[in-house]
Parts: sequence; C-alpha cells; structure tokens
Amino acid sequence: MSSSSFDRVKLENLAERIYQGQVVFFIGAGFSLDSENLSAFRLMLRLLGRFDGFSWVLARVGTAESPKLQHVAERAGELRRVLRDTFELASKPRLETTEFGGRRPLAEDRLIDPDDAWKLALDYYRANDWFCSAFGTLLDLADSVVTDWSAITEREQLLFASWPVRGRIEQLMAIDPGMLVGHSLAERGKALFVDTLGFADAQVMAGRPHAPSLPEVVRSYVDAGHRLRPRHHVLARWAREGLCMVLLTTNYDLLLEGAYRLAGFACRHCDQPGSEADPPPFYTDVSHFSRIGEAVEFFRFGNTHRSALIAKIHGCAERYRELRQALVEARARQHDQPSYQYAQLLGEARRNFANYLPAIVFTFREIQNWRRDAWSRDLLANLLRTRSIVFCGYSAQDRVLHDAFRTVYEEIAAVHTRVRGQGPTPVELSPADDSVISPGAGHAVEASSVHLSATATMPEVGREARRARAFFLGGAGRLEFDALEVLRAASRAEGEIDPSQTGHPNYIQFHFERDGQPQGFPGLDQTLRWLWHRTYRIRQQESVESDLRRIATSLLGHACPERERQVVGERLAELASCETQVSQAWETEPPEPQTFDRIVGWTDRFQVALLREFAIGETLMRRHGPGFAVQTLLRQPWYFPASEHPDWTAWGVVIEIALRRMVATWRLRTAAGGDGVHDAEGVVGIRQWAMPTTTLSPSRRGRRPLLGFSGGRVRQPAPPNGLEITLLGLGRQRRSLSVRGAYVGPVHRWWLRGQGIPWWTPELSPPAGTPTAACLWAWASGREPSADMLAELDCLLGVDRTLGTGRLRSLQVA
Repeated sequence: MSSSSFDRVKLENLAERIYQGQVVFFIGAGFSLDSENLSAFRLMLRLLGRFDGFSWVLARVGTAESPKLQHVAERAGELRRVLRDTFELASKPRLETTEFGGRRPLAEDRLIDPDDAWKLALDYYRANDWFCSAFGTLLDLADSVVTDWSAITEREQLLFASWPVRGRIEQLMAIDPGMLVGHSLAERGKALFVDTLGFADAQVMAGRPHAPSLPEVVRSYVDAGHRLRPRHHVLARWAREGLCMVLLTTNYDLLLEGAYRLAGFACRHCDQPGSEADPPPFYTDVSHFSRIGEAVEFFRFGNTHRSALIAKIHGCAERYRELRQALVEARARQHDQPSYQYAQLLGEARRNFANYLPAIVFTFREIQNWRRDAWSRDLLANLLRTRSIVFCGYSAQDRVLHDAFRTVYEEIAAVHTRVRGQGPTPVELSPADDSVISPGAGHAVEASSVHLSATATMPEVGREARRARAFFLGGAGRLEFDALEVLRAASRAEGEIDPSQTGHPNYIQFHFERDGQPQGFPGLDQTLRWLWHRTYRIRQQESVESDLRRIATSLLGHACPERERQVVGERLAELASCETQVSQAWETEPPEPQTFDRIVGWTDRFQVALLREFAIGETLMRRHGPGFAVQTLLRQPWYFPASEHPDWTAWGVVIEIALRRMVATWRLRTAAGGDGVHDAEGVVGIRQWAMPTTTLSPSRRGRRPLLGFSGGRVRQPAPPNGLEITLLGLGRQRRSLSVRGAYVGPVHRWWLRGQGIPWWTPELSPPAGTPTAACLWAWASGREPSADMLAELDCLLGVDRTLGTGRLRSLQVA
C-alpha cells in the first residue's frame, strides 16, 4: 500500500452521526464488487455470450428446402447486425453465403468482446432494454423450429473460454424455453435476461439468508467462497445496536441479508416451505429483520417497530428464486394431479413469476418510471428529508435516482430560504428555533458535541456544508461528478449558497481491492471497521458515565467511589486520544495492516467476543446448566448488542484497561534493567499502556475473547503468550490454542460462571489465576499497582517469572 486517502475528521463526523442514529446507508453495486464481483462489465459479457450463442445457432438453421427455417435464420442474423449497428460495437461480422442465397455467421463471427462489454457497461440500462427485447424475439423464433439447445450451450462455453473473468470461466444456466410459454415476448425475454445474469445461480449470487437454521445460512456463503466481508458484518452490527434501522440498496445480491442473519437477527419467513426459521439466539430490543423486495412485502413488513429493514428498491434475487422455483415445481407436477388442477396451479405460478419481473429494475424504461411502485420513491424521499444518507458503493449516475436526490434537497433549500426570511413569507427565527429547519440530520455534529473546523485542504467550505445531510463513500483518486453534485445540493439544503466544486467535507474516499488486497489505505472494509471502532468507543464512554457506578458497586460489594469511576472514564478518554494520535499519521502514510488491526481489533473482536461470552453465561444460568441449546450458541455466529446491557459494556471497559495496564507492567518488570524498553515506539511501560504495540493484540481466531502478549523488545518480541476469558462448565476445553505470532505459547484462562456475570461477585471465589472484580478495578482505576498486585501479576497472566516470557511448550509455527 503506497497511498492513503484516510481522513480522520471526515470519518469522525460520520461516526458521530451514525451513533446518533441519524444515518441511513444507501448501498450500491460497488459495496459488494470485491466479493461478488458482479461488475457491469461481467454482466455485459454474460449477456453478449448468451445472445451470441442463441442467435448464432438460430442464424444457421436455414435450409433451401424450408422457407420457415430461412425466415428464422434471417431474423436471428438481422438481430446480430442490429446489435452491432445500434451500439457501434467493435466486433466485425464474419459471414458466408448459403446455398439458398442467404448469409449466415461463421464460427469466427463472435459478438463477445471485452472492449464491447466495457462500452455497453457505460450505459447499461439501454443495453439491458435491448437484450430483454431481443431475448423475447429469439425465444419466439425458437418456438417455431426444432432448436438444438445443447449447441447453444456448447457455443457459450467456447466463447467464455476465450475471455475468462479474473481467471474464472463463466458458466450460464441452460435456457429453459418453456418457463413462460404463452406469456408476452417482453415477459419471456426479461425472464431469460435475468437468468442469464445469474439470479438463479448460487455460484453467482451466493447465499440462503432465509434458510431454516444458522448452520445452513453459514454453509450457503462459505461454500460459495466466503462472500461476506467485514463491511457487511459492520452494517449488521449497527442494525443490531438500533443505530441503523433502515438500509436502502439497489443491489440484488443476498450478502446484506446473510450478514444480518449471522449477526443474530431472526427473519420473518423461511425459504423452505412448511418450515419455520430458527428464533434469534437472544431476544433483544431489535431481534428481527425484514427484507423488502417488492411493493406487497413493503405493505406487509414495512413497519420497522423493533425490526430492522432492508429495502431493496430494485428487486431481490432471493424473491426471484423463490417464485422461479415454485414455477419449476408446478411444471414438474404434471403427472401427479388431474389436468384441470395442474393447469390452474401452473397458470398461477406463471402469473406470480411474471408479475415479479417488473420489480427487478434493469431496463431503461423501468428505471424511468420507478417500476410503477410509489412505495420506494416515497420511502426514499422521506428518508432524504429527515435523515443523513450515506451513499456507499453507489455512483449516483442513475438519472432518475440522481434527480430524486437533488429534487428533495432543492425542496429543503427552498423551504430553508423562505423560513429564514429570504422568501415571500419571512419568519423571524431565533438561533434556538433553527432546529425546525433541519429535523435532526443537519444538527448531528452539534448534538454529539463534536466541533469540526474547516480543514486546511478546503478552507472555503463553511459550517453549513459540514452539516450537509449526505455523505458519499467513493473510490480514491478521482471525484465523481454525480456524487459531488448530490453533496453540493445537500449543502445548499443547509444554507450554503455556493458549495465548492473542488471537494466536499463529506466526500470520503476508499481504495478498491485487487487480488484480495486494497490498492491503498483505507479499503472499504477498513473504512467501515474504523467507523465501527469509533461508534463503539462512543458507546463505551456513555456506558461508563451511566452504568459503571451501578455494576461496580454490585461487583465490589461496596459503594463505588466516584473518583475511581472518573479515573476509568479518564483512562478510556486517554485510550481514545492515543488511538486518534496514531491515526492522524495515517493521513499521509498508510499503516501496516497489523497496526490498524491492533487498534480496531479491541472493539471489532475482543469486546464483541467478551459480551458474547457474558450473554452465553447468562443463558447458562437461566437453563440450569449446559445443554444442547447452549452448545448450539457456542457454535453459531451471532452478535450481542452493547446497548442491550450497557452495564456489561461498562465492565468490558474495566477489563480492557486492566488487561492493558497489567501487560504493560509485566513487560516493564521483565525488561532488562527494569527501566523499560526503548525503541521507535517509545518507552513501553505502565505509563504507556494505552499506546498500541506489537507485543499486545487481540487474536484473530475463534469466537472467544483471546489476547496475545509478548515479552522482549517491541521490534523483536518473544513468542506470544495467550490469555482467554471463558466460561466454566461448557465441556472439555482444548489443551492448546493458537495465538497469532511466530510461535504458539501457553494460553492462560480467566474463568467465568453464569452465576457471576459479568464477573465474580464478592461471595463467589474465582479459581486460581482468575482475578477478582476488586483486582480488575484496582488495575483499571488505581494510580500505581500495589506490592500485592505486583506479587500476583505473574499468576494472573499465566507466566513464569523465572523464564520471563512464559512456559513455552511444543513450539509450532502459527
């Protein structure tokens, strides 16, 4: 990674708004481009391959003895010529003269060409419209002749073998000409068009988010190549926290729903008829999610009370699969029932399937008239008026949606101008009344007590522009015209008269991946993980203020001294300040991946795993011991919201600060001469506990809270030791665990009990090697460790002081 587009101030502004619950993410194709690889280029290549194979076979069926076959061949050949002429394709025709005087394509006459695919991808809605009509015409021609469908498949395979996409040869599902027999050419063509894009192929659009059980959901994504990325899980976690209750997307894929399901959401229906989806692992304030793929689903499930909403305004691949599969099954029952019942069942299945096709927006005309569905248009307009919209992976080039965005912002600007006294009906407003103009979204920065000054690179951008109710996450290295114009319209809605054309404080850039690695810093996953880290730190700060005193009093067995609680809050602020200090350098020099992970991993993995362990412990107590349900919870992926138990979240802060200070003290004591370790990172000791270091990092493996820590110099640390926090009574524990590093060392455990969640109370004595709540509190809130604290430190960390770096056993490369 040689370049950096990291901008801490912009990201902090967005993180504050997310935490205030004022943000709605608008997800576009770029969000999943790195995982699903469903680029417009790839889709156009698939369409060209199918059209070439289908039309080439039909264009060669003509014979001198059959005028009917001659007509079919001429029409198919004419479609090939018209495609080239209409879109000015670079591929040249290769034709031969037939015995009856016609012209037919040679084997070398190929329409599939990367340059043409790129050209069509630039304005894909028009090309999509053409292909839908052409496919309908080809199906109609095929009905009148005996078509060799295997020849079409062979032609497609030959074409795609010549142009693999990222080393992978495309595979298309075989054409099913009987899918919508009797329906219009437009409906038949649209169905073949959508099949060609891979809507019914799990290898193209992976996942079964509405499978009955979580293991089935997991397998549906893992078997297809681990499509889910950290960015998808971060959005699902924000939804679980109740911060992002509505998510809009123009994507058809199933990655967002899969992440929501794996985060612990339950779904409203099951994709297996006659079955019910598993309930959520835990019933929380927000336990369910609803996926909206068409108008009828919005009318049934559009109420988001205690339910997260994913609104797929351009349609959904899963809904298409369900209706298509119902049609396939209806056709297969021809011999199982009387003919009249079969005809009725088949007709209903075909109508349902055909009726959903317009909900999948792909053609030029469909995007112009919003699919004739007012619900998506009105939902988007209301969210634009009342919330901050984050365009993520969405180019804003869609003409109709672009117009919708700017129209709403211009409407707000007009009202803004009139109410402020510059219009025909002036009204006097005091500064306190300004909130009636911008209902929440425009005041997110002030509401969260964040005061941002104009940056050095954009000094002309004013306060109103920074309050603009739109953000754009786009590719680094260039400014997208459509995106910038939407942001400028959002700034005008907040009173900015002439927003800058050279940049915008809400334009956040990230780097796309190549071969699985971002080409600069940050990548999209890193951007979302940093935003998650910052929102979680804010949640921790509020939990320390509101709930730490109560939980500490309960665990200590006496009133929590206010000054000690304040010290914990101050140390959390110090920790956040150190992280900010480190992150400022990333604006000019990209960090090492491990450096970034050592900061974000505390909230992204350790704290998440810690609250998960607490939740399992409480369940263990409720169920009177470990059973099948608890073992299932241990194996399944899910996220427990920090907002559900703010007292646990506050105690998690105590554990993190105590651990950091304990490890820093141990390192200081084991350093040569006892005066610390000096290197480029400064003195690593008790007073530098908050600084990230190579000698302490959360583990990247497993679902338990696990840390790796090392002795020795920072640049040459010793093999790591491990420390895991885990519950007693959940079956046999593994004898050894992997800790990320050069070798595997011993893993020490702090044991918990369900009766003592989130920690051992005074009447419960912890096992040897596990600290009491008072001990953790002393390390987190005390000024300096006492002699007794130092004496038991080696035991609590599971290290042998005589060796300094731990009792190493069976060293292995990790």
